[in-house]
Amino acid sequence: MTARAFVLAAAFLCLGAATAQAQDPEFRRVLDSASRSWARGDADAIAALATRNGLFINIGGRSFGPLGNRHAAALLRDLFERLGTARLERRSVQFVGGPQPRGYGEFIWRTEGGQVTTVFLGLVHGQDGWRLTEIRVSIPGW
Repeated sequence: MTARAFVLAAAFLCLGAATAQAQDPEFRRVLDSASRSWARGDADAIAALATRNGLFINIGGRSFGPLGNRHAAALLRDLFERLGTARLERRSVQFVGGPQPRGYGEFIWRTEGGQVTTVFLGLVHGQDGWRLTEIRVSIPGW
């Protein structure tokens, strides 16, 4: 096998693995569950999807965490009380491989007040399967 053929074969294998992981039913289930919970304003359900090591939350450039479930839920409840809830519109989903696979979902959030912002949900695959590890919300002036 020539070097070029080997490189092409390796690239196709890597791309196939990334696509397969991004379409992993458990990954999609956790990401969809977080999105549905967001639309309902169910902060406890979102926090329950977090890793055992806690959840990092960044709102408008202010970082919090790692937060345990109770603290993460309280912060999200405050966010929902201030801005309301609304369905998240999926913008993109991406898988990043490596020793500890990660996946990301980027969403558009149109709040009840009409504000449009981006919500980023980061997941990591560990012993407990896919878990939420990070939430970023781009809200100016938070």
